[in-house]
Amino acid sequence: MSAAKRRRWALLLPLLGGATWLALFADKTPAGAAKPAPAAAVARAPVSPSPARAPLPRRDAAEPVEALRPRVTPDTPPRPAADLFAIAAWRLPPPPPPPPAPVEQPKAAPTLPALNFKVLGKKEENNLWEVYLGRDDLSFIARVGDTLEGLWRVEQIEPPLMTLTHVPSGQTLKLPIGDGR
Repeated sequence: MSAAKRRRWALLLPLLGGATWLALFADKTPAGAAKPAPAAAVARAPVSPSPARAPLPRRDAAEPVEALRPRVTPDTPPRPAADLFAIAAWRLPPPPPPPPAPVEQPKAAPTLPALNFKVLGKKEENNLWEVYLGRDDLSFIARVGDTLEGLWRVEQIEPPLMTLTHVPSGQTLKLPIGDGR
C-alpha cells in the first residue's frame, strides 16, 4: 500500500469508529425537547388550567348566530363549483379535424415554349430519317424516339413535317423540315 493510502486510512478509520459509537450510544432526543426525568424523581403536580388557555365565554341559546359568508375579494370573480364526482376520461380528446383543403382553381393550358430550332438538313438511310437541327452554337441530330434538351420528344419524321411532343405538357407541334428530296 502506498503512503498516501495509509494516511487516508489512518484518517478515515477513527472517523468511522466515532460515527459508529455515536449511532449506538448517543442521546437520541430531538434538540429543544425536554429530557425525561427518571421515574423515581417525577412528582405529580395538581392540574390547573394554564393562563394561556382561558375558558371560552358561554353563549345564551337565544342569541342568534350569524351565517358564514364566503371570503370573496371585490376584484376576483367567484369560481364555479367543481364536480368532485365527474367521470374523468383517461384518454386524450381526439385532435381537431384538419382544415378543409383549399379549392384549386382550374389551371389554364400551359403555353408551349418557343421552338427556336433551325433545320440544317435531313437524311434518309434504310427508310429511317435523321433531321439535323441547330440552335445558337449547338447542333442536334433528331431521330424518332429521341428527346431534345429534355423538353421535346421526336414522335414522327415524315417529310415535309416532323412531329414533336412537349414532354411536360404532352402537347404536340409540327415542325416543317422541307420536302423529301
